[in-house]
Amino acid sequence: MISIITCNFNLGHLLNETIESVLSQNIKEIECIIIDANSKDNSIEIIKKLQRKDDRVKYISEYDEGHFYGINKGLKLSKGNIIGILHCSDLYEQ
Repeated sequence: MISIITCNFNLGHLLNETIESVLSQNIKEIECIIIDANSKDNSIEIIKKLQRKDDRVKYISEYDEGHFYGINKGLKLSKGNIIGILHCSDLYEQ
């Protein structure tokens, strides 16, 4: 299993394309963990839409103290033996 952790705070305008780049990989055993820091934009709406579309999307939305706290939350949730960190402004190519 591969776990990809993406931290987000008010980056809904980038989130869909980033997560779709993970889900479109030719790997079936992949989970996409989104750690949202209680965004006030449309991020949660986008995350829920992605989760309805693909059950490999998992998320938490709650206040935290910054990016590295979010990464640590994601690490605790991950089930993969390979873990990647993908920022909201980044994409994976196929």
